[in-house]
Amino acid sequence: MHKFMRTVGFSMYQKKQDMEKLLRRLAKEGERTGVLTDADGGRLCELRAELAPGIGVAMVGQLSERGTFRREYYYPYTKSTEISSRADCSIQRHTERETYAGLLDEYKVGIS
Repeated sequence: MHKFMRTVGFSMYQKKQDMEKLLRRLAKEGERTGVLTDADGGRLCELRAELAPGIGVAMVGQLSERGTFRREYYYPYTKSTEISSRADCSIQRHTERETYAGLLDEYKVGIS
């Protein structure tokens, strides 16, 4: 089990099989937040299981043709409505391919 899961209240799950059981249950209860389809037809899916208001576990994995979810990784998340700073964003196109980058100037730390 990842140490970051212990820091958000899952310290009682010491064994990997216990955490797997929990994650299977959360996947059944989770809400699908997005599905991306790649060029090969594979579908990458994110499920979020909210455990308390604004706090939960996100799971990312592949979605099969039948709609079954196979988790690849997971992480805790938190949602907040507070804004700590604002910055203008500029979008730059990469010249060698059809990709883009967003650039934020963070004045507090002096880096882009």
